Amino acid sequence: MGIGQYKTKISQALASYGLDNFDFEIIEECPIEKLNERETYWIHYYDTIKNGYNITDNCADGPVVMGECNPNTKLKNNDVLTIRNRIHINNENIVDVYEEYKNKISYNSFWNLVHGTTWKKC
Repeated sequence: MGIGQYKTKISQALASYGLDNFDFEIIEECPIEKLNERETYWIHYYDTIKNGYNITDNCADGPVVMGECNPNTKLKNNDVLTIRNRIHINNENIVDVYEEYKNKISYNSFWNLVHGTTWKKC
């Protein structure tokens, strides 16, 4: 995928500069029901519209959108259940299963999905 095909500012920056040129840190932990409120706070605190990669300054307009309700996901809840069953119950190789879904999800996201750190409600 060429750099021009990435849709978000952060995706473009990561593609241009590489992941190794970014630092990631947790600045606050909070309950999920406070996530939008706290993200909005930190966007304003660091002014990441001008000095970062945020494109909006208000995350509190709606609930956190996860799972198949997220407009950016290409997977459905049923896909997640199928993937987990194939790996954890049928003992299929994770790389082999990923090959079938690689056009829908990155390997890191796939790994997190398989190990339950994402799509927790499935």
